[in-house]
Amino acid sequence: MEIEQALIEGEHDLVFKQILDASESDQQKIRQLNDNLQLLIERMMTEKNSIRDEIDYTKHILFEFENELHKLEQNYRSSDEKILKTKEIIAVTRKNYEDLEFQLMVFETHCESELGKAEQHFQNEQKLVTQNAQIRQNTLQDLDHEQYIALYQAIMEKEKLQREKQKLKLAFKQKKLEANELEKKIYNTWSNIDGTKRNLYQSTPIYLYRTLNCSDRFSSSKTERKDDHHENSHEIKDKMTKVKLEKVSILEEQIKKNALNIFFLHEFILLQ
Repeated sequence: MEIEQALIEGEHDLVFKQILDASESDQQKIRQLNDNLQLLIERMMTEKNSIRDEIDYTKHILFEFENELHKLEQNYRSSDEKILKTKEIIAVTRKNYEDLEFQLMVFETHCESELGKAEQHFQNEQKLVTQNAQIRQNTLQDLDHEQYIALYQAIMEKEKLQREKQKLKLAFKQKKLEANELEKKIYNTWSNIDGTKRNLYQSTPIYLYRTLNCSDRFSSSKTERKDDHHENSHEIKDKMTKVKLEKVSILEEQIKKNALNIFFLHEFILLQ
């Protein structure tokens, strides 16, 4: 679960960093556009003021020439060369003045157009940045929700694994108890087999001894019957021993299977 949580948090941090970087990039772009807009306004105002200053200066010169012409006309004849020259200068100056005013008008129109385009571009970019910010906010909220769901599922899965692990531990314990019981049964069976063999070995010499020292009055037929009885007794005991050995083999096989199951259970529990 810790690994899954780390991966989820790592993905969340990565996306969050990307969102922050994109937001910072958009904000930097808006700041740059705003700076460019302000520089454009300042440049336009500077050029406009320069034209106006030139217009004012030309207007002032024109006013002075007109005053001078007025004085000359009072003192000289209208055909005098000085008056004619002053009139030419006034005409040229007035033409410059009019050209400057027209230039100012054209420049102001151009400034209004460029400024309008710049402001519109700025507003469009600002609107786009706002939309992107909202999209990123929604993305971040979706990611938070996905992170919550993933963590919840991881917790549920961990609890499920804990329950399965507990069941495996109980099964391991049960198998171990069963193995112990089988070991006890095998031990008891081997003990019974050893006891049977001991009884057989202990009884045989006595029986033979009695047979060898019996009275001569027993007939040969009775001796043969006793021998047959002795052989039958040995056969029964041998069969019982074989049956017990078979039971022991079966129990040993069960112990092997249980031991193998216990081993796998133990390994599986360690992997959880």
